[in-house]
Amino acid sequence: MKVTVLSKELIVPSSPTPHDLKTYKFSFTDQQIPPYHIQLILYYSYDDQSTITTQSQITIKLKTSLSKTLTHFYPLAGRLTSSSNTIDSTDQGVQFLVTRVETNLNQKSESRRIE
Repeated sequence: MKVTVLSKELIVPSSPTPHDLKTYKFSFTDQQIPPYHIQLILYYSYDDQSTITTQSQITIKLKTSLSKTLTHFYPLAGRLTSSSNTIDSTDQGVQFLVTRVETNLNQKSESRRIE
């Protein structure tokens, strides 16, 4: 499966994090769990014939929605501190990529590989 990155940018919250919420402290239990990275890929199909909405309009709506969502989940737009006990909610944002995948995502396959 060939994946081409069309654009990459940081999406920031639509409104700044309040000053009293800038530091998010992990609970004792959270501090005991080893750090790990979760990559999330959401696939949205696009059919040229069945819609009047363009791909760029869909992308704008997704970016706007993500920006508004980050306002409510402010730690997701922050960065882990060097002590790894807190998140510094500096509103730096999250990475948003637009890609083109040259395959049929509807077909079921046990051995898909991203090149």
